[in-house]
Amino acid sequence: MSTRVQFMSLVCWLAFALSGCDTVTQKTNDPVDDVYMYIGTINPKTRGTIPVVKTPGGNVGLFPVFTPGFTDMYLADKIYGFPFGAGNLMIQAGDLKTNMKDNASGYDHDHETATPYYYQVLLENSDINAEFMTTPNTVIFRFSIPENQPYNLLMNLTGNHASIEIKDKTIL
Repeated sequence: MSTRVQFMSLVCWLAFALSGCDTVTQKTNDPVDDVYMYIGTINPKTRGTIPVVKTPGGNVGLFPVFTPGFTDMYLADKIYGFPFGAGNLMIQAGDLKTNMKDNASGYDHDHETATPYYYQVLLENSDINAEFMTTPNTVIFRFSIPENQPYNLLMNLTGNHASIEIKDKTIL
């Protein structure tokens, strides 16, 4: 075999080998990553759908409570909290306020990640990053709070339930 033929064979082999390397390193998305959580929430007559973060077959589903009165969840300008059992969980910074409306925070969809298995949003009023995900029977929250910033984790209970306030790891 001539040197020219050997060289061309080597070039073809390298091109074939390198073309396969690119497909090995590419990340493939699962179909669940293409789900748009706000689709169907815009119907003003029937409210359409309500998105939830939930594991398949799970007992717990959760999505933020947005500004009351908006028929389109996507256009709502504030988050009022996260429904949690018999109440609403919200985190806020600064002085303690007990009214849900006073604790509502503005947010921007550019600083939000909404998938069927995970939710994250920056609560702009307090600069707190809120995240949650679900397991079949629980919700796991994580709040990232700026250093040296006082904060309150509030649970507003609905109906005639008792109330608790947990502040600085002390139940009052």
